[in-house]
Amino acid sequence: MNYRLLSVVVISAVMNTGFAQENADNIRRDFQKENSFELSAIDESTQDENADLAGQNFSTLATFSNDPFLSEVGFQLSAFRFNPRGYKNKFEQTYLNGIQFNSMIRGNFNYSMIGGMNDATRNATTQDYLQASLFSFGDLAGAQNYDLRAGSFARGTKVTLTYTNRNYQQRAMVSHHTGLNRNGWAFSALLGGRYAYEGSVEGTFYHNLAYFFGAEKQWDNGKQSLSLTTFGSPVQRAQQSASVQEAYTLTGNNLYNSYWGYMPDGSKRNQRVVTSYDPTVILSHIWKIDRLNKLTSGLAFNYNRYGSTALNWFNNATDPRPDYYRYLPSYTASTYNVLDPKYIADARFWTGSGEGMDRGRSQLAWNEIYEANRNNNLHGENQSALYIVEERRNDAIETSFNTTLEKKLNEEVTFVAGLDARHTLGKTFDVVADLLGANYLIDIDKYGERDFPGNQDVKQNDLLNPNRRVKEGDIFGYNYHMNVTNGNLWAQMHHNYQYWEFFYAAKLSATSYFRDGQMKNGRYPQNSYGKGEVHTFIDPAVKAGIVYKMDGRNLFSVNGMFKTQAPLPYDAYTTPRISDEAAPGLESEIISSADINYVFTYPKINGRISGFFTDYQKGIQKISYYNDSYRTFVHHSISDVSKRNFGAEAAVKYNVVKNVTLSLAGTWSQFTYTKNPMGTVRYENGSGEDINEGVAIENYHVGGSPEIAGTFGVQYFWNFWWFEINLNGIANNYLDPSYIQRTPTVMEKVRKAADNAGYTAAQREATVAGWIAQTKLDDAITMDISISKLLYLKGGRQLNFNLNAVNVLNNRGVRTGGFEQGRLPLVFSNDEYKIDLENLNKFPAKFYYMQGFNVFLNIGYKF
Repeated sequence: MNYRLLSVVVISAVMNTGFAQENADNIRRDFQKENSFELSAIDESTQDENADLAGQNFSTLATFSNDPFLSEVGFQLSAFRFNPRGYKNKFEQTYLNGIQFNSMIRGNFNYSMIGGMNDATRNATTQDYLQASLFSFGDLAGAQNYDLRAGSFARGTKVTLTYTNRNYQQRAMVSHHTGLNRNGWAFSALLGGRYAYEGSVEGTFYHNLAYFFGAEKQWDNGKQSLSLTTFGSPVQRAQQSASVQEAYTLTGNNLYNSYWGYMPDGSKRNQRVVTSYDPTVILSHIWKIDRLNKLTSGLAFNYNRYGSTALNWFNNATDPRPDYYRYLPSYTASTYNVLDPKYIADARFWTGSGEGMDRGRSQLAWNEIYEANRNNNLHGENQSALYIVEERRNDAIETSFNTTLEKKLNEEVTFVAGLDARHTLGKTFDVVADLLGANYLIDIDKYGERDFPGNQDVKQNDLLNPNRRVKEGDIFGYNYHMNVTNGNLWAQMHHNYQYWEFFYAAKLSATSYFRDGQMKNGRYPQNSYGKGEVHTFIDPAVKAGIVYKMDGRNLFSVNGMFKTQAPLPYDAYTTPRISDEAAPGLESEIISSADINYVFTYPKINGRISGFFTDYQKGIQKISYYNDSYRTFVHHSISDVSKRNFGAEAAVKYNVVKNVTLSLAGTWSQFTYTKNPMGTVRYENGSGEDINEGVAIENYHVGGSPEIAGTFGVQYFWNFWWFEINLNGIANNYLDPSYIQRTPTVMEKVRKAADNAGYTAAQREATVAGWIAQTKLDDAITMDISISKLLYLKGGRQLNFNLNAVNVLNNRGVRTGGFEQGRLPLVFSNDEYKIDLENLNKFPAKFYYMQGFNVFLNIGYKF
């Protein structure tokens, strides 16, 4: 039996047939993609300092997959930040018109660059996991290729209106496609927007405008085509904070957001606002050389403007963050006993619930911030600002080229080869966005000024411009470029016979990058300015797979991959803002992976059962946090990181009666560190020597995605009505372990503090065990309901309605992520910092919570 025919049968059986069902699935995909974009509005702060620019640690490739498992969990479990097989977004390749657009600096694909233009991103081809592909070598999580060429869209106009109560509230979109005319021309255009004056999280807003235009010309009887595509989706959105549980409990709001506060005029202002814009142009050429050969080539240009604002403070000004640990009742009352009268009084003061109180301290006090800057200049001394709003910029200019040859050697064998080259110039710098009433800011390091008061050079952010006064719009603090070049050559052979199918592929990748400092930093004058060391990596990769087609209803497959992968520039440098120092042990990561699959399709039941295994060796990671004893930010890199992902996943659909289908999809897996890596601690103010020390995280769980997850659904389809109800659940969800508290030095300090307190040996070890225990999130269950209807009108027009009700049980207690803080509970005693044994939980983990009941109502009119 021809395997392609078998694949069609499997897909058709798994997905409900009929155009109306396809339309409903498209709306589901709309909702899934919009859901992913909304999650990107959350500030994935790592230890209060670094923002995850992508904000997406979950897979959206599953949105387009026809795989029975991925198509279900990708939609139903995205709110839990579920990643199939635990793979991060950087292991999922995303192509637009055959050109890869994953960030060369961070590895992820920025889905917000195509946000708000759903009707232009419907045509996508996916390669799941380790399977063969016609457009890419692929990666662990697979690859997807969006076809944005104007000639690929069916002729027609569509108007879409959406209401939701998530990060935005309204969406409008209109698209028009001419289809291919007699002269071989096709044009497509789209205009869309998303808006919320205030989103579901208090203090947030959402402003977005999206545009898309494509033109394509075909000639030589359709054998050749040239297409030009351009698009952009500028967005400005306010962010949501993670916070400690005490803040959530005190406010009674698991969507509490510490980033906003009232301005003196009574309006709300959020200190964390993202402004992002990715204008993109793609030129694509397809040449169908003959019946057996096709060459696809493309050239792309992309400019990424990404900025995220944040409050900053100087000259020993007080920390303005309302959930700063010193302002919470557990600190001010010296107890976390909620029955203690002092705690109760301080809690009322913080929340503003005390008698006669108008506002508490639970939100930013903008009026006090402005007043502090004014008071700093009361006597005409024209002092430097105490508080400012800065915009942390991470811009990039990227040029990409790709060409792929598909050649059918005969009816059974297909050869595919590709070549691509990319270059990125990343620009990372800080900008004064708002002086908050002050006249200027002196560009010196606030930690260096405090810790080295007699050294004028050390405190300078730029020795080439010492004591420079900066104003709004000026660059200050740090400024460096990252030059990244990458090239890939890959080839694949695919054999397809009656009972057997197999493929084998190889890739050779070359990566080179260097830092180019634009400032000469006073803490690192020797290696902060100018072109730094060039880091070059040559990485091979191979993969293969075999399929046994037992009959027309059962098939078995095995796939495997082995590769090395260059470390990302984002992870490669310990303190890239101020120095060229690379992380120790900088080398390519070694990755091996395999899976085994059984796919079955019968008239009433079909599905897939799989087992998988992935091993990582010699990886590198880093986090940043504030160190109380050195009073500066610390950058903690770990190298020689070894991890392992393994588990099983399964999906089944059963057609109970003609119009009723039951679906079940789930996974059991484990994601763990398999050895203790080596860590390097570097102090940003230069007040201490680098510390090289192991980190005891062997057998700890890799955080970021539930290890156990599943969804059970009932679907009913009748007369172009579509109903679905799903019960979703997760378990074994962990936060990634922080490094500093699990170093031998810190664990020994805890032991010493316990000994000094008179603890027995058993009590001491129990205290240490509690100190290093990994944060596990609670198991959770949610329920979703969907209703869709498609109406055929006269003249070929169509009207569809879709309502998705998510988390209908209004479960507001679902923690979806967060991070363990890296700060240590220290107390200064006898001229040294010691572990504060009585306050070991002084810096607990910070969490994000899932939104409660929410809806997505979509109306589309096509003509």
